[in-house]
Amino acid sequence: MNFHHFSHLQSFPNVVHFHTTRTGGISPKPFEGLNLGLNSKDNPENVLKNREILANYLNIPKENFCFSQQVHKNNIVTVTQEEKGKGALSYLDGIADTDGMITQEKGICMMVMGADCPLLAFYDPVREAVGVCHAGWRGTLSEIASEMIKQMAYMFDSSPKNILVGIGAGISKDIYEVGEEVLEKLDYLFGETENFIWKNPITGKNHLDLVYTNTRLLSDVGVLPQNIQALNLCTYTQKDTFFSARRDKITGRHALGIMLREV
Repeated sequence: MNFHHFSHLQSFPNVVHFHTTRTGGISPKPFEGLNLGLNSKDNPENVLKNREILANYLNIPKENFCFSQQVHKNNIVTVTQEEKGKGALSYLDGIADTDGMITQEKGICMMVMGADCPLLAFYDPVREAVGVCHAGWRGTLSEIASEMIKQMAYMFDSSPKNILVGIGAGISKDIYEVGEEVLEKLDYLFGETENFIWKNPITGKNHLDLVYTNTRLLSDVGVLPQNIQALNLCTYTQKDTFFSARRDKITGRHALGIMLREV
């Protein structure tokens, strides 16, 4: 099994975090192998087995996992012990209409899933709070990254300057063609598109830089540049490592998870 981690989060022994890849599971093509998405077209029994493999590898009971029903919006839920286990065994049991989760509760492993959309992890070492969110272009341009910071400040009295953020693998600007509606939204939010968009000199198409856009959103609400770390890994080009919906159409889901350890 192969994971990716954010080095600035690894220095805190009380935090468990991981970015899964497609290696290590049992799902057949086109979902091979560690498909964690119950909303994919894979056999649910395969996905549940993959989640059990992951739980055993992490030494975390799968009943401690917490998933949401992601809808490409900026809705954020504060997770309590009542939400522990939500979505772990059934997609329909996941937290509804939610792309971001935050908590100060220990022992709840919150996970978001993707197959091109960047996944973000958050940790405030001062207030002992963590969070995760799913940020495709719709979520990103709905400002979910900055909303996560605002919600952590509101719910936990977190200071943005103390929050560490990791931006996971996602489709890169070299690949990610977008339409005019994205440019219009960027112009509305930031008054410009130049730094967010790369124009392919061969095709003339506009490409969105999701890492830059999320970094800008975080910086604009007070997250320090040195506290933002991106994996800078492209899901589309790294076929053996990550799932990609734009590349493969029918595919699985990798996940980003974070948890405060129980003492």
